[in-house]
Amino acid sequence: MNRKDEEQKDGHDRKRPAHLPNVVRHNTPVVVFVTVCAVDRAVNTFATDTMHDIMRSAWAAAGSHLVGVYVLMPDHVHLFCSPASPDTENVAQWVRYWKSLVTREVRGRFAGGACVCTPGRAAEQTLGPPVLRLDLRSGEGRASARPAERQSSLFQRDCWDTQLRRGESYHEKWEYVRNNPVRRGLAASADAWPYGGVINELVW
Repeated sequence: MNRKDEEQKDGHDRKRPAHLPNVVRHNTPVVVFVTVCAVDRAVNTFATDTMHDIMRSAWAAAGSHLVGVYVLMPDHVHLFCSPASPDTENVAQWVRYWKSLVTREVRGRFAGGACVCTPGRAAEQTLGPPVLRLDLRSGEGRASARPAERQSSLFQRDCWDTQLRRGESYHEKWEYVRNNPVRRGLAASADAWPYGGVINELVW
């Protein structure tokens, strides 16, 4: 199966992400679309003021890739990123690193007991009570009755990533992604959703 066939599957049919290497084309920047999910797709994991701050700090610290535009949904994160240098690490390695930073920060902030992540006021009106409980002694997401030994972190183990192809519109893809809260009935407009934005301007 060639690269195009793999990309067209886009994670919907594959059981595991492919994490294909970036293709460097003449005069075309590398922009990668990444999706990261909460363990068990637990709601109210990411769409909180606290997690928003922690995520942005982790992306700033994990400097091998630059985050462009992003949106935090209750149970998953979408972002566009670009490698900071031609010889940078694989995007999957970068994602693993910042996920570890996020988990460590959550443990540090709430060490000594369990904490219920409470969404910000804008999300509170639509999401209702938060359901994810963090066992902060282990840093694990407790959103179900799964045995503790099967819980790995706040996040699902892997991520989905796909490089934008020549001729694709970064702006059009972002417009579709940033309207996810609207389609889910979480916000009246994309601009009204507080858990998204832009960190770096990625040239495309």
